[in-house]
Amino acid sequence: MESVLDQTYGGRVELLCVDDGSTDGTLEILEEYAESYHLKVIPGEHQGASAARNTGLRLATGQYIQFMDADDILFPGKIEHQMKLCQEQGMPDLIAGAFIRVLPNRKERVEVPVGGWAGLIRGRLGCTPSNLWSREMVMRAGGWTETLASSQEVNLLFKMMRLRPRVLLDDQPMTVVREREVGSITRADQKGNALRILELRLQIREYLEAHQKWNLALEEEFHQVLFSAIKVLHLEAPDLGRDWYARWIPSEFIPERNRATGRAYIWVYRLLGFEWAQRMKWLHDRLRGH
Repeated sequence: MESVLDQTYGGRVELLCVDDGSTDGTLEILEEYAESYHLKVIPGEHQGASAARNTGLRLATGQYIQFMDADDILFPGKIEHQMKLCQEQGMPDLIAGAFIRVLPNRKERVEVPVGGWAGLIRGRLGCTPSNLWSREMVMRAGGWTETLASSQEVNLLFKMMRLRPRVLLDDQPMTVVREREVGSITRADQKGNALRILELRLQIREYLEAHQKWNLALEEEFHQVLFSAIKVLHLEAPDLGRDWYARWIPSEFIPERNRATGRAYIWVYRLLGFEWAQRMKWLHDRLRGH
């Protein structure tokens, strides 16, 4: 809240705070802020983050929307910086912004947006708070899908991309996103989250193939993202993970090295295959207490 109130943007801003049925005193704190600042508090029953965002979206009157979640922080000049970009670049439908991800071990990593369909497949078109969203475009796309427990962001961006929006990439990180060790839906429901990632990428592929936009570069991105999700799924539901791997990962595939797939994993994968690499990962996680 403080990082929103500290914004340097001098134009007209409306601040809408949607309380999603909190039971920890959040509503009372918001009402205290409302006494001192020009903001509107909207109390409601617990329906989830997407429903809360849609409520704010319907009530908002501005041209652009800055979504915020409880754990996120904006640098003071974030909105001013991106509104200046909007004015300089002809008012795009979306600014996909870079951000700083703070991991549970407190290490920081800068995430720079990637444009186009490759960025969408990778989940790299910014993130909810680092982006600046055209209210009209989000409304045209149908808003946030309230029935999804995760992958809501990529789902919304997919709906928007089908409308051919003007997207501007902003590589200046002015948002901090803190990743929690426990408590978030995506970390608590690893199987469901992995399946939603997989199913959504298949929907994206089907759409692009139908519109003759699929190519070998997107195929490579597609397989890398699927493999990462299948790894998680296999650890939670081995038979289901094997089925997805056998159906969608080609025999010549080699995983890329990243935070979740290290050099040792790739070495075992290339030498002994997926099952042995997964067994090694399972043992490694148990020894570390995961």
